[in-house]
Amino acid sequence: MTLKKGIAIVLSLVIIVALIFILEHLEPPANTFLWRELFNSGHTPLFGVLSLLFFTLSVNSLGRFVHHHRWYYLIAFMVTIITGVVSEFIQIFGSRDADIWDFNRDVAGAVVFLGLYATFDRQITRFLNEKIIRFMPAVRIGLVILFAVTFVPVLMWLGAYWHQSRIFPAICTFDSSWELKFLGTRRAGMDIIATPPVWSDEAGSHLARITYQPATYPDFEINEPYPDWSGHDSLVFTAFSNLDSTVRLSIRIEDRRHNHRFEDRYTGSFYVNKGVNHISIPLDEVARAPKTRTMDMTRIYAIHLYAYKIEDSLTVFFDNFYLK
Repeated sequence: MTLKKGIAIVLSLVIIVALIFILEHLEPPANTFLWRELFNSGHTPLFGVLSLLFFTLSVNSLGRFVHHHRWYYLIAFMVTIITGVVSEFIQIFGSRDADIWDFNRDVAGAVVFLGLYATFDRQITRFLNEKIIRFMPAVRIGLVILFAVTFVPVLMWLGAYWHQSRIFPAICTFDSSWELKFLGTRRAGMDIIATPPVWSDEAGSHLARITYQPATYPDFEINEPYPDWSGHDSLVFTAFSNLDSTVRLSIRIEDRRHNHRFEDRYTGSFYVNKGVNHISIPLDEVARAPKTRTMDMTRIYAIHLYAYKIEDSLTVFFDNFYLK
């Protein structure tokens, strides 16, 4: 083995170990949908670089065992895929969850980077006929498009945040599919439906039908609403009910400093009677709610609307969350 090959092997191993360490231990700087999606999309270039490093490693260490240059690409691809599988398997036992979409990004990264490199590799292209050579630009464009596709979820989240800022001081109107990305439920069902004619004067074109299931805390949540609520007096929204009896629900509001303790957030109750109900939550009460500090009204993080220890399912409709 020559000194040059030895240096290439050592450098490849060092960088591989560093990238795998980053993959397993680096966390997003903020716990937001956008940052998490950026980190997820980062699997594609990271595993693309890994695949080229595995290729370099195989070329410099397996020369006497491999007699056809194309096998280096297959070896690099397979080792990259195995690394992706092992990485996702390890996450099952760690703080993060395994994700099939992350593995798909790993595969895409290996395909794109090895594929692009192969189209410029004279050890590969010199054996191709003229007809295939003419298709090389199209192959490269296709691989670049595949790389770009893995970042489409990031663009979708950017669109959702843009819509959120555009409609503010409205928090959620249920009239745009962008808003659905921020909505979630726990032990409850959610459907976005056209507003029934009987309520058309009080709501937009769509509203949320939330069906709370029998549980201790069935919950409907608006995650990452537009965060800066300073300069506003109240959070208002409309609740609708077809039930003859009055429903008691609770609302919880958290900021980014919330420590997951009951006394470190705003918790209140409201009642929903049959028909239309206009609910208003004073924001000065929200700001004073934490026992040991003031709520950061510029960094609101979540709104929860939940029931408590219900024995039968119940359905409530919501619309037009906004600040006054």
